[in-house]
Amino acid sequence: MRTLRVAETAAPRAVGCVRQPIRGTILVPGSKSISQRAMVLAALADQPTRIDGVLDAEDTRRLAAGMAACGATIEWGAAGLQVTPGAPPAIGTTSWVRVDAGDGGTPARFMMALAPALGVPIELDGSARLRERPMADGIDLIRQLGAVVEERGEPGHLPIRISGRLRGGEAVVGRVASSQFVSALLLVAPALPAGLTLEIQQPLPSVEYIDLTADVLARVGVKLERDSLLGDVRRIAVGPASIRGGLSHVDADASSAAYWWVAAAIVPGSSMVVHGVSATSNQPDMGVHRTLCRMGAVSVDAGMGLGVASSGGLRAAEVDASAFPDGSLAIAAAMACAEGTSRLTGLHTLRGKESDRIEAMATALRSVGVSVDTGPDWMAIEGRGWASGATAPPSGQVVIDPVGDHRIAMSTALLGLRRPGVAVSDPGCVAKSYPGFWDDLRLVSEAAS
Repeated sequence: MRTLRVAETAAPRAVGCVRQPIRGTILVPGSKSISQRAMVLAALADQPTRIDGVLDAEDTRRLAAGMAACGATIEWGAAGLQVTPGAPPAIGTTSWVRVDAGDGGTPARFMMALAPALGVPIELDGSARLRERPMADGIDLIRQLGAVVEERGEPGHLPIRISGRLRGGEAVVGRVASSQFVSALLLVAPALPAGLTLEIQQPLPSVEYIDLTADVLARVGVKLERDSLLGDVRRIAVGPASIRGGLSHVDADASSAAYWWVAAAIVPGSSMVVHGVSATSNQPDMGVHRTLCRMGAVSVDAGMGLGVASSGGLRAAEVDASAFPDGSLAIAAAMACAEGTSRLTGLHTLRGKESDRIEAMATALRSVGVSVDTGPDWMAIEGRGWASGATAPPSGQVVIDPVGDHRIAMSTALLGLRRPGVAVSDPGCVAKSYPGFWDDLRLVSEAAS
């Protein structure tokens, strides 16, 4: 597998503080969430699939390697990714294939469902950090549906061995640490002999990602049915169905767009449009755009993309980010530049991500002179008013440690556009989702210097 990650010994990446407004249009990679959902469906499709606009980054490469280990033919090209489904293994096959998900929670959770749906016995493992992240909910669900799971380390964590074949039918979903476990099963459900019915006993975290999964399934001709009570999903069903192959398209990534929207909002006089992102997109991190507009930025709908313009500053806000947990870190950076104290809530999934994102972000913000209080699932951020231009940021060299977390690295790098002297260590960690981030940031900052 080609590695996209910069060596860990790479020097900290300095961020150029801008003196002029930043203006323009920028291209961002394809959506990581849509890319990986489309890839799983392509591995189960009725014919080869070409996925245009697919994200080429560490997480998608890890998932592609897992799919290849399970028999799919994977061909990366300039236009996208070609996936040819493999033949199912012979009944009784017991030859284990090893799948290393690296730092990728999504590749690991999706492979937990895909491999037994295909009947391929796998040994699934990942990095030291991924071994710390909870997998017990997914293990329980695939066991309910017929998989045999051997936990080879700490119970409820990787590494694990998965054998047997998912039969489908009914499963009960209690409180889960991530909605990805549910999305993973819904994606493979059409290929299961009995389809899948999930009885949901507790509210799902980040249910907007289930909506995204339903949308990607609909694109390949698969219908998902839901029953709700008082706004909470209580039952989800997907019947056996043929998954349509052929051509698939991945939208531009709202999660990556979020950084440029924040950049425009915190640099006075700026306007940045992200090409290929629509105001009607149902990607959860569209919540970043809506939140910035609530805080005082102005929406720019340019037809070919969606942007944000500065309006002379940002005001503090209380924001429930449970619908867009990945984008919450970019909002935290914007709050640091706003006037007044903001409160960011709904962060209950963040402590179990690539890092403890609440503490990592709080530590980074404090290092540049921003006061932060934290709780189990919230942050209170005392904004410094840098987005208005009326308050001069402090200076002096600060090296921010993103703790190996791509979203911490990119979100905190934005602060360097306003505060002189900011650098980010371990710049290569951004390859997990946005390999070209530093090049794009350099071009933006140079154009406004």
